[in-house]
Amino acid sequence: MKYSVVIPTYNHCDDFLKPCIDSIIEYTHLEDIELIISANGCIDNTLEYLNNLKIPNLKVLWSNQALGFPKAVNLGIKASSCDKIILLNNDTKLLSQEKNTWLSLLESPFDNPNCGISCVVKEYSRVMMRNFAVFFCVMIDRKVFDKIGYLNEEYGTGSGEDMEFCILAEAAGFQVLEVADKIKLDRKYFTGSFPIYHYGEGTVHDNKLVPNWKSIFLKNALKVAEKYNVEWKKQKNNNHPKIGVITPVYNDTEHIFHAISSVKSQTLSNVVHYLYDDCSTDGLDEALIDFDSVVYFKGSQNKGQSHARNHAISAAISDGCNYLAFLDSDDIWFSQHLELALQNLRTKNCDIVYSTPEFITEDGNFVFPYNIPVPHVFIGKQLLHNNFIWVSSVVCNARCFLNEKFDDSLNSIEEWDMWIRLYKKDKNFYKQKEKTTRYLVRDNSEASKGTQKLPLLQQKHTMLPKLKLHLACGHDYNKDYINVDLYAPEDAKCDVRFDVSKLPYDDNSVDEIKAFHIIEHFNFFEIKEVLNEWYRVLKPGGKLYLETPDFLETCRSFVEGNPSTGMDIESWRVLLYGHFFAHPWLPGQVHKFLFTEGQLRTNLGWAGFKTVDRVPPASKYVMNETQHLFLTVEAFK
Repeated sequence: MKYSVVIPTYNHCDDFLKPCIDSIIEYTHLEDIELIISANGCIDNTLEYLNNLKIPNLKVLWSNQALGFPKAVNLGIKASSCDKIILLNNDTKLLSQEKNTWLSLLESPFDNPNCGISCVVKEYSRVMMRNFAVFFCVMIDRKVFDKIGYLNEEYGTGSGEDMEFCILAEAAGFQVLEVADKIKLDRKYFTGSFPIYHYGEGTVHDNKLVPNWKSIFLKNALKVAEKYNVEWKKQKNNNHPKIGVITPVYNDTEHIFHAISSVKSQTLSNVVHYLYDDCSTDGLDEALIDFDSVVYFKGSQNKGQSHARNHAISAAISDGCNYLAFLDSDDIWFSQHLELALQNLRTKNCDIVYSTPEFITEDGNFVFPYNIPVPHVFIGKQLLHNNFIWVSSVVCNARCFLNEKFDDSLNSIEEWDMWIRLYKKDKNFYKQKEKTTRYLVRDNSEASKGTQKLPLLQQKHTMLPKLKLHLACGHDYNKDYINVDLYAPEDAKCDVRFDVSKLPYDDNSVDEIKAFHIIEHFNFFEIKEVLNEWYRVLKPGGKLYLETPDFLETCRSFVEGNPSTGMDIESWRVLLYGHFFAHPWLPGQVHKFLFTEGQLRTNLGWAGFKTVDRVPPASKYVMNETQHLFLTVEAFK
C-alpha cells in the first residue's frame, strides 16, 4: 500500500458516502490504498452499509457521538499506516478516469522536495489575506504531521482548521501546492481539470445536523485571523471602536458565567466587559478570580441595578469606550450581536439599536411572557405608554450617556424611564430585525413589578400624550394614533400587528379607540366579547369612535336603488354586495354581522358605554351619495 485515504462521515450514507466509495472502487487499484472511514454521530444506515462493505484494507472507526471534522479526521490519521495520507470529504465523487489517475495527480507535486501538502484547489481567505488548501481532497506527507502535529480540534464542527494547518506547515518550511488548473464552480458542484465532483459542505449545510453553520464558519474564520493575521487584527480594531459591555449582577452565580461566555464569543474584538457586583453574598467575587476577561467592581452595599449600571457606564466612558452595550447577568447574546448592532448604528443613522429577544424559561421553554404591543419598527408614541425595549438587546453610542444616568428611585422600570428620556432628547432609535439576544424569564422577574411603579413614571413624565389606538388601519395611517392591523399587507404602514379582540393594554389605560369597519368582521357572539375588551382598556371618559355599514339603510337602498349615483338598479346592487359580504376570499375580510342603529346602541350599552352619539361618517369609503349607508358613532365610557 502507498496511500491512506481518510474519509470522515456524519450521516448522509446514501447520498454522499456510498457514491463516494463506489467511485473510489471503480477508479482505484484498491491494493494501493487503505480506506479509513471515520464515522461519527451516524444514526442513519451508515453502520449497516460499512458492515456489508467487502473491500480489502478497510478500517472503520466508529463513534456514537458527533466529533466534528478535525477530530474525526485526526482519528483517521492516527490509524493510518502509509507515508502519504489523503483527506477526502464524504460529499466528493471521482469522475470517469483511468484507475489511479487521481492518486497520480495528487502525488505529482511531491516531485518538489519541499512539498508537504498537495491539494485540488486553493482558495483566498479575506480575513487571512492569503490562499490556503481546501481540505475536501488533499494529500499530506506524514512528515508534516510529525513536525507540526494534527488538525486543531478547537475548531469543533469544522472550518478554519485547514487554514491553520496550512499556515503552520508553511511556517515549518513545507510548500502547499495545487495539482492542476483552478477549479470552477458549476452550479453547486466543484468541477474542473481534476476528475472529481465536490458537492460542497454537504453535511454542514444540513440544518438538522448543523443548525448554525454560518455562525460557526464566521466564528472560526475570525479565530484564525485573530491568531495569525496581525494586519487584519489592526485593521479590524480600527474599523470597530471600543465597546463597553455593562452588566450589573447580584447573587447570580448560577447564570452570570453564561453571560460572560456570550460576550467572549462575539465576532468583534476590542470589547471590554464591565461587571458591577452589587454586594453579592454568594461567593461571586471568589468565583471570578480566574476570569481576566471582565473589569470587575464590587459595591460595599446593595444599592440596586441602576446604581450598578451607572458605575459601570462611568468606568466605560472614562476608559474611552465609543459604544455601550447592556447585558443583564441572566441573559445571553448570540455571537454576532455586537457586530450586527454596530453595523446598524453606522448605516441607519441612529444612536440606539435594539431588537426583540428570544424569551426562554428556566425549564428551557420558549415563550412570549408579556402582554404588551411590540412594534415591528420603533414607534416613539408607543414607547410613552409601553416599554417594548429590553435592555439586554440595547447597543448605543456612548454619547447618549454623557449626561444621563439611570434613576435609582425607579428600580424595575428605570430602563423604560431612560428610553423615554433619550427619545425626548431626539435620540434616534432603530429596531433590528434579527434576534440576537436570549432573555431568561424567571417567576420573580422584575418585569412583573413594573406596573406597581408606573404612577411614578407617569408623574415624572407629565407631558405624556394621549394613548389613541387606530384598529384595523389598513392603508389609512394616522400619525396621531398607534396604528394597528393584524391583516395589513406588507406594504401597508402600520405600527403594530395584533388581534384587535385581545388588546395588550392595561385596564383604563387608553384614551381613544378608532375602529372603522372592523366590528362587522366578528360574528354576533364574538361582538359582545370584543366590545367588552375595548371598554376594558378605555379610561373613564375614553372614547370609542366606531364606523360600520348601516344594515337597515343598506337593505333599503338595495331594494329601492340610489338614483343620485346615476347607476341602474342592478349595477348598484352589485356594488352593495361589498357592504353585505366584503371580500370573503381574503383573510379577515368577510362580514359576519351588520347592525342597525338600534342594535348597535344596545350592544354598546351591554358593554357598559353610557353615552352613544351618532355622528357624520368619516371613513375613506364615504362619498356624498353614500353617506346614509354608514353608521358612525362616538361612545364614551
